[in-house]
Amino acid sequence: MSGHGRYESSHGDEVFFATSFSGHTSRGNGEDASAVRQRRRVWLSSEYGTGVPIWDDDGLCDADGLISKTLEQEIVAWSETFDELYDPESGWPNIAMLRAHYATALRLHQRLAAELADGWEVGFRFWERNVRGVEVPPASIAAESS
Repeated sequence: MSGHGRYESSHGDEVFFATSFSGHTSRGNGEDASAVRQRRRVWLSSEYGTGVPIWDDDGLCDADGLISKTLEQEIVAWSETFDELYDPESGWPNIAMLRAHYATALRLHQRLAAELADGWEVGFRFWERNVRGVEVPPASIAAESS
């Protein structure tokens, strides 16, 4: 696929990954201007009680028909794990649960990006990094999840 890119950044309380795909020919250091304007941006990010936590600039997206039922069910299961195990004040009960949730999120992000493919920029925001009230740095999560 031409115009495929991936970037990662960490801003205070979240980690953001994005994978963009475009069927347009790239120029210079990226996609042509028309491809950037036409691309839709969505991201996967946990939030209590959302079911299928896929977001865009306007809020929660309607996933019905957007992705396969199989992927939708896997995202719902991931979201339900967050709802059940992530305490709003103290976070995850242990580091193993944090790392498992993170690893699953990365896999789901990759699948979401592959299903949407051309014309989409697919991101992943990971803010749920507390374990028993202590924030875990992104590098500590990723190092053990790889």
